Amino acid sequence: MTAPMLRVDDANREAPRSLVREWSLPWPGKVRTGALPLVHFAAFDPALFACHDAPTARARGLGWNDSVSSSVPRRQGEFFFGRWAARTALREGGLPCVAVGSGAAREPLWPACTVGSITHIEGLAAAAAARSSSHRRIGLDLERLAVGENQQALRRLVVDWGELKLLESLGVGRLDLWVTVTFSAKESLYKAAYPTVGSFFDFTAARLVSVDPCAGRLLLEVVEPLDAVFAAGSRWPVDFDVLQDDVVLTAVLD
Repeated sequence: MTAPMLRVDDANREAPRSLVREWSLPWPGKVRTGALPLVHFAAFDPALFACHDAPTARARGLGWNDSVSSSVPRRQGEFFFGRWAARTALREGGLPCVAVGSGAAREPLWPACTVGSITHIEGLAAAAAARSSSHRRIGLDLERLAVGENQQALRRLVVDWGELKLLESLGVGRLDLWVTVTFSAKESLYKAAYPTVGSFFDFTAARLVSVDPCAGRLLLEVVEPLDAVFAAGSRWPVDFDVLQDDVVLTAVLD
C-alpha cells in the first residue's frame, strides 16, 4: 500500500510553534550490519499544539484527513508529529518527500519504493524510512517505562511464565524495564508484519527467545502462522535502546 503523490512544498516545512526540538539517532542497538536508516525524532508540547497548531495542521501537507480532524487533540498531535518525523525521514534519506497518508486500519501509507514506520508517545514521535530495494520492512516502537498497574497489565497480557522467568534472569531490579522492552519489541514486530499480514494479531503470536543486553538486541520467535514470511518458527531480531527519561525504543529491520 502506498501514499498518493502529494508533494510537500518548502513553505510547509516551517517549524510549528509546538515543536520543542527534533533530532536524529543511529539505528538502535549495537549490531551494525551495512547501511542502516536513521531514526528521526520530534519532541512536542501537546497543549501548545492544541492551542496554536491544530487549526492549521491540515494545510501542512502531512496526510491529514477527516478522521484525524474528528479525533481528540492528543491524537491529532501524535498524528501530526509522527508524520512530521516521517517527512524528515523521507527527505533526509533522499526518498520521495510526499505525504504519508493513512489506510483503512490507520496504518501509514508510504510512497512507492519505500518502507517505513512511525511511532509516538505523549510528547514524542519518531519515524524511520528506507528504500524498498534495500529493506523489505521496518517496525519501530517507542514506549515509556511501564510501572505500577501498567507494569502488572503487561505481565499479564504480553509475556507468559517462561518469558517472565527469562527476563527475571537478566538482573535484579530491572524487571520493569525488560518487560517494557519485550512489550515494545512485540509492537515493533507487529508494525513490521502488518503490511503483508494485513490483520491484527496479539502478543501471544510471538514469544521471547533470548535477550543480549550488551548488544541491545533480543530475539522473537513467531509461534502462530501469520503469513508466508512470518511463518511459525521464524525468528526475528529486534534492536533496542533505552533513551533519556526511561523511554524505550525498539526496531525491526529486514
